Amino acid sequence: MLVDVTRQTDALLEAVSDLTDADVGEPSLCPGWTRGHVLTHVARNADAMTRLLAGAAVGEQWPMYHENPSREQEIEAGAGRSIAELEADIEASADRFLATCADLPPAALDNVVRLRTGREYPARQVPWLRWREVVLHHLDLDTGFDLATAGPLVQRLLAESIEALSRKPDAPNLRVVAADTGRTWTLGDSGNEPALVVSGRSGGLLGWVSGRTDGDDLDRTPEGGKLPVLPPWG
Repeated sequence: MLVDVTRQTDALLEAVSDLTDADVGEPSLCPGWTRGHVLTHVARNADAMTRLLAGAAVGEQWPMYHENPSREQEIEAGAGRSIAELEADIEASADRFLATCADLPPAALDNVVRLRTGREYPARQVPWLRWREVVLHHLDLDTGFDLATAGPLVQRLLAESIEALSRKPDAPNLRVVAADTGRTWTLGDSGNEPALVVSGRSGGLLGWVSGRTDGDDLDRTPEGGKLPVLPPWG
């Protein structure tokens, strides 16, 4: 997993290296956030994940983010920096995270960490959580990143995302088909045959399910069927 985290971090940094200071202030795909906000969040998330693992290493649950300054204050304070400062911050924070992962004692892998949402995971899952952050926020930069290049872990994230969506009371009644793997999910009222089937490659489906893309690249049956508005991802 750490190899995959490193690969996607490098891909993100390569995209960042092509941005200018003017690009930093442009809107991202995250409502209300510029690219500078997204990039600052990526760096502070690495530090937050590092903090979780440092706590797990000593058998404690440490909070992801500081109370003062808060997560939101840190992101806002860092959003207007130059692209050089943002790139250096992402690289340094990623290095700290990877070093902490490498140093985590095997006996601590099953120690439980708690995210700011209250969800709990064994420490061994933290690299996966970091991979999700890097990949989805790379997409949020709106610089042409194709989820298909993120490898087979996209299929895992798609499955997790759809399964989480299916548990929401306002999930629409439809069938989702990943054309590249043949995997199928049925959402909504299990007592009724879905009126709409949405299909596409895993990357395209994930972009839509996570709220990052409008789904125009997806196929619909019957043809011309309108894509439903999905509940917020996460």
